[in-house]
Amino acid sequence: MNRGTFLILLGVLSLAVPAHAHRHVKHAKKRAVSFDRQVALIQHRIDLNARHYGSPMSLETLAEENHMPLSVVDELGDHMSWGQVAVYLAFANQISARNSNMSPADAIDPISRERKGGVAWHQIAEEYRVPKPVMLQSLASSRIARGPTETQLARRK
Repeated sequence: MNRGTFLILLGVLSLAVPAHAHRHVKHAKKRAVSFDRQVALIQHRIDLNARHYGSPMSLETLAEENHMPLSVVDELGDHMSWGQVAVYLAFANQISARNSNMSPADAIDPISRERKGGVAWHQIAEEYRVPKPVMLQSLASSRIARGPTETQLARRK
């Protein structure tokens, strides 16, 4: 291969790489938005269940499921919706499971700081190496996201 052919080939390849890289970045952004959207939908479902079945059930269920003191959950509930509390607690549990030096209660403060600073959920998941499918499964399978059981409804009557 002569030098002219080599330079032409190199030029064509250099044009092809940025186009492929751009497509990859575009798909990564869609996945990130999708994760944040899925978290928002689960959060909304939890808010609807809490509104419909009552806050005391939500408070106790969230504290019990997330192995968190009732006072911590109650304090969070004073400042945000039950859906937001559930997301914070689920992230705190996942972060503490991956960091032996941090309890779930300790993980809430960094999450709060980052969210107040405008950091999206997918960025928090990536920073703390929380697998997104695990996070979504944890949120969606929580009792408060599914709604109360027949036994819980019977106790309310």
